[in-house]
Amino acid sequence: MKKSKLGSRIVSWFRNVRLGYKLAIVYALSGFLPVVAVLSVTYVQMKQILLQNERDSMESYLYQALASMENKLAIYTNLNNYICYNGGADAFLDLN
Repeated sequence: MKKSKLGSRIVSWFRNVRLGYKLAIVYALSGFLPVVAVLSVTYVQMKQILLQNERDSMESYLYQALASMENKLAIYTNLNNYICYNGGADAFLDLN
């Protein structure tokens, strides 16, 4: 019920306003609403683009870290194989 009273108050107020003020209100709203719509669409799209770029950079960083760890693991595996299966190291470690 309050909404209808509020609506009727706005309508009666708008009817009582002079023509110059009515035109100014209509011009202000007709200029303001499209700008707000364009800005809101631009904001949403820019937010999506920035989030996607951040996801891509984080994914790239993760793949680089993974590749680095795989390379280090391969180096340690090769060193382990060299030490374990080297005949000279076997003779050196044999104390008997």
